[in-house]
Formats: sequence, C-alpha cells, structure tokens
Amino acid sequence: MNQAHGLSPLLQYEFYYYAVRRGKRFGFPKKAEEEDLEHIMRFYNYSEQKAKEVKDLLTDEQVSAIKNSFDTGGRV
Repeated sequence: MNQAHGLSPLLQYEFYYYAVRRGKRFGFPKKAEEEDLEHIMRFYNYSEQKAKEVKDLLTDEQVSAIKNSFDTGGRV
C-alpha cells in the first residue's frame, strides 16, 4: 500500500479488507528459543545480543538449570 498511496480510500479499504485475514493477529506464542534468551538475559543481566552469543556456548543442561532457577512453583 505504501507504493499505491494515491489510491482512493475505498480501494485502500477493500485491499486491506480482502488481503488481511480475520482473527487474532497479536499475542503469538513465544518460541522456546526466545524464552531461553529471556531467562539468560535475566540470569546474567545481559542484553539480547550478548545473550544470543552466550546461548551458543551454553549446553542444554546449563540452559535448563537457568530456567529452573526462575521456577517459583505454583500453577501455570
């Protein structure tokens, strides 16, 4: 639509009406990798870029130990 900014508002509306699917478009579930990164960022107090670099160096056991350190129990 940025290239066709000269179209009438009706045509722009119809484009979006038929091109974009209905339904929930926000709040997609996070991938496990992103959750691992968040735990590493909190544990070591690193930025996202630094956590990505460190994640490659950590083993799966170390990542799971970090995740378990933030487990507070209770219901999910």
